Amino acid sequence: LVAFPSAFPATLLTRTNGLFAYYNQENLGLVLNTSQGEIARFWVRYLAWLIDMIVIFFMLGAIWGFWLFLSYLLVDRFEIVAAKLPLLVLAGGITLFAHYRYFVRSETGNSRGTLGKNTLGLIVTDMDGNKIDLKTARARWFIRAFLTPVIPFYLGYLMVFFTDKKQTLHDAITKTYVTWEGER
Repeated sequence: LVAFPSAFPATLLTRTNGLFAYYNQENLGLVLNTSQGEIARFWVRYLAWLIDMIVIFFMLGAIWGFWLFLSYLLVDRFEIVAAKLPLLVLAGGITLFAHYRYFVRSETGNSRGTLGKNTLGLIVTDMDGNKIDLKTARARWFIRAFLTPVIPFYLGYLMVFFTDKKQTLHDAITKTYVTWEGER
Protein backbone atom coordinates (compact mmCIF):
# COMPACT_ATOMS: atom_id res chain seq x y z
CA LEU A 1 0.00 0.00 0.00
CA VAL A 2 2.84 2.38 0.76
CA ALA A 3 4.87 1.61 -2.37
CA PHE A 4 2.01 1.40 -4.88
CA PRO A 5 1.32 5.15 -5.27
CA SER A 6 4.92 5.80 -6.31
CA ALA A 7 5.67 2.48 -8.04
CA PHE A 8 2.69 2.47 -10.39
CA PRO A 9 3.40 5.85 -12.07
CA ALA A 10 7.11 5.01 -12.37
CA THR A 11 6.32 1.65 -13.98
CA LEU A 12 3.75 3.22 -16.29
CA LEU A 13 6.17 5.94 -17.45
CA THR A 14 8.96 3.42 -17.99
CA ARG A 15 6.69 1.18 -20.02
CA THR A 16 5.32 4.12 -22.02
CA ASN A 17 8.82 5.37 -22.87
CA GLY A 18 9.90 1.87 -23.85
CA LEU A 19 6.91 1.35 -26.13
CA PHE A 20 7.40 4.77 -27.69
CA ALA A 21 11.03 3.97 -28.47
CA TYR A 22 10.14 0.50 -29.76
CA TYR A 23 7.43 1.61 -32.16
CA ASN A 24 9.33 4.69 -33.32
CA GLN A 25 12.81 3.19 -33.55
CA GLU A 26 13.13 3.87 -37.28
CA ASN A 27 12.18 7.54 -36.84
CA LEU A 28 14.41 7.93 -33.80
CA GLY A 29 17.42 6.34 -35.52
CA LEU A 30 17.80 3.53 -32.99
CA VAL A 31 19.88 0.59 -34.14
CA LEU A 32 19.40 -2.92 -32.83
CA ASN A 33 22.99 -4.11 -32.73
CA THR A 34 22.62 -7.16 -30.54
CA SER A 35 21.57 -10.55 -31.70
CA GLN A 36 19.72 -13.25 -29.83
CA GLY A 37 21.97 -15.26 -27.53
CA GLU A 38 24.75 -12.68 -27.47
CA ILE A 39 26.26 -12.52 -23.98
CA ALA A 40 25.47 -9.33 -22.05
CA ARG A 41 28.34 -7.23 -20.77
CA PHE A 42 28.88 -5.74 -17.32
CA TRP A 43 27.29 -2.29 -17.66
CA VAL A 44 23.98 -3.46 -19.06
CA ARG A 45 23.81 -6.11 -16.34
CA TYR A 46 24.61 -3.45 -13.75
CA LEU A 47 21.81 -1.25 -15.07
CA ALA A 48 19.39 -4.20 -14.88
CA TRP A 49 20.51 -4.79 -11.29
CA LEU A 50 19.83 -1.14 -10.43
CA ILE A 51 16.31 -1.44 -11.82
CA ASP A 52 15.80 -4.60 -9.75
CA MET A 53 17.01 -2.87 -6.60
CA ILE A 54 14.54 -0.01 -7.17
CA VAL A 55 11.72 -2.54 -7.60
CA ILE A 56 12.75 -4.39 -4.44
CA PHE A 57 13.09 -1.11 -2.54
CA PHE A 58 9.50 -0.13 -3.34
CA MET A 59 8.26 -3.66 -2.78
CA LEU A 60 9.82 -3.86 0.67
CA GLY A 61 9.03 -0.28 1.66
CA ALA A 62 5.67 -1.41 2.97
CA ILE A 63 7.23 -4.13 5.13
CA TRP A 64 9.79 -1.81 6.68
CA GLY A 65 7.20 0.95 7.09
CA PHE A 66 4.99 -1.47 9.00
CA TRP A 67 7.99 -2.53 11.13
CA LEU A 68 8.81 1.09 11.96
CA PHE A 69 5.17 1.74 12.85
CA LEU A 70 5.05 -1.31 15.16
CA SER A 71 8.39 -0.48 16.78
CA TYR A 72 7.17 3.07 17.39
CA LEU A 73 4.01 1.74 19.03
CA LEU A 74 5.78 -0.86 21.17
CA VAL A 75 9.01 0.87 22.09
CA ASP A 76 8.22 4.55 22.25
CA ARG A 77 4.73 4.37 23.66
CA PHE A 78 4.93 1.41 26.00
CA GLU A 79 8.72 1.29 26.38
CA ILE A 80 8.93 -2.42 25.63
CA VAL A 81 12.47 -2.52 24.28
CA ALA A 82 12.59 -6.33 24.26
CA ALA A 83 9.83 -6.40 21.61
CA LYS A 84 11.91 -4.47 19.08
CA LEU A 85 14.47 -7.20 18.33
CA PRO A 86 11.97 -9.92 17.31
CA LEU A 87 10.24 -7.40 15.06
CA LEU A 88 13.58 -6.52 13.46
CA VAL A 89 14.43 -10.20 12.93
CA LEU A 90 10.98 -10.80 11.44
CA ALA A 91 11.28 -7.82 9.06
CA GLY A 92 14.78 -8.93 8.05
CA GLY A 93 13.57 -12.46 7.40
CA ILE A 94 10.67 -11.22 5.31
CA THR A 95 13.07 -8.99 3.37
CA LEU A 96 15.42 -11.89 2.66
CA PHE A 97 12.53 -14.14 1.65
CA ALA A 98 11.04 -11.49 -0.66
CA HIS A 99 14.46 -10.95 -2.29
CA TYR A 100 14.79 -14.71 -2.77
CA ARG A 101 11.29 -15.09 -4.24
CA TYR A 102 11.73 -12.15 -6.59
CA PHE A 103 14.94 -13.42 -8.17
CA VAL A 104 14.24 -17.17 -8.17
CA ARG A 105 10.66 -16.94 -9.46
CA SER A 106 11.58 -14.36 -12.08
CA GLU A 107 14.52 -16.30 -13.48
CA THR A 108 12.65 -19.62 -13.64
CA GLY A 109 9.41 -18.14 -15.00
CA ASN A 110 8.40 -17.68 -18.61
CA SER A 111 10.13 -14.29 -18.77
CA ARG A 112 13.45 -15.97 -17.88
CA GLY A 113 14.67 -12.88 -16.04
CA THR A 114 13.81 -10.23 -13.50
CA LEU A 115 11.97 -7.01 -14.26
CA GLY A 116 15.28 -5.19 -14.70
CA LYS A 117 16.62 -7.79 -17.12
CA ASN A 118 13.37 -7.88 -19.10
CA THR A 119 13.27 -4.10 -19.33
CA LEU A 120 16.64 -4.15 -21.05
CA GLY A 121 15.96 -7.30 -23.11
CA LEU A 122 18.13 -9.73 -21.15
CA ILE A 123 17.40 -13.33 -20.14
CA VAL A 124 19.11 -15.92 -17.96
CA THR A 125 19.96 -19.19 -19.71
CA ASP A 126 21.93 -22.33 -19.11
CA MET A 127 24.95 -23.31 -21.21
CA ASP A 128 22.69 -24.54 -24.04
CA GLY A 129 20.49 -21.44 -24.13
CA ASN A 130 17.57 -23.10 -22.34
CA LYS A 131 15.54 -21.81 -19.39
CA ILE A 132 17.17 -22.55 -16.03
CA ASP A 133 15.50 -24.87 -13.55
CA LEU A 134 14.51 -24.12 -9.97
CA LYS A 135 17.56 -25.81 -8.44
CA THR A 136 19.94 -23.73 -10.57
CA ALA A 137 18.05 -20.51 -9.79
CA ARG A 138 18.21 -21.24 -6.07
CA ALA A 139 21.95 -21.92 -6.21
CA ARG A 140 22.47 -18.81 -8.30
CA TRP A 141 20.60 -16.66 -5.77
CA PHE A 142 22.36 -18.18 -2.77
CA ILE A 143 25.81 -17.61 -4.28
CA ARG A 144 24.89 -14.06 -5.34
CA ALA A 145 23.42 -13.21 -1.92
CA PHE A 146 25.90 -14.85 0.45
CA LEU A 147 29.14 -15.91 -1.25
CA THR A 148 29.88 -13.19 -3.81
CA PRO A 149 29.57 -10.18 -1.44
CA VAL A 150 32.15 -11.55 1.02
CA ILE A 151 34.89 -11.75 -1.60
CA PRO A 152 37.04 -8.62 -1.27
CA PHE A 153 36.67 -5.76 -3.76
CA TYR A 154 33.57 -7.35 -5.33
CA LEU A 155 35.79 -9.61 -7.42
CA GLY A 156 32.94 -12.10 -7.77
CA TYR A 157 31.06 -9.49 -9.79
CA LEU A 158 34.09 -7.90 -11.46
CA MET A 159 35.28 -11.20 -12.90
CA VAL A 160 32.85 -10.45 -15.74
CA PHE A 161 35.61 -8.19 -17.12
CA PHE A 162 38.22 -10.97 -17.07
CA THR A 163 36.36 -14.01 -18.38
CA ASP A 164 35.77 -14.81 -22.04
CA LYS A 165 32.13 -15.70 -21.45
CA LYS A 166 31.42 -12.55 -19.37
CA GLN A 167 30.29 -14.53 -16.33
CA THR A 168 30.18 -13.42 -12.72
CA LEU A 169 30.98 -15.86 -9.92
CA HIS A 170 27.35 -16.99 -9.52
CA ASP A 171 27.12 -17.50 -13.29
CA ALA A 172 30.34 -19.49 -13.48
CA ILE A 173 29.49 -21.81 -10.58
CA THR A 174 25.92 -22.48 -11.75
CA LYS A 175 26.93 -22.63 -15.44
CA THR A 176 24.51 -19.93 -16.57
CA TYR A 177 24.69 -16.93 -18.88
CA VAL A 178 22.90 -13.62 -19.07
CA THR A 179 22.23 -13.08 -22.77
CA TRP A 180 20.28 -10.75 -25.02
CA GLU A 181 16.82 -12.06 -25.73
CA GLY A 182 16.55 -10.80 -29.28
CA GLU A 183 13.24 -9.90 -30.87
CA ARG A 184 10.08 -11.56 -29.59
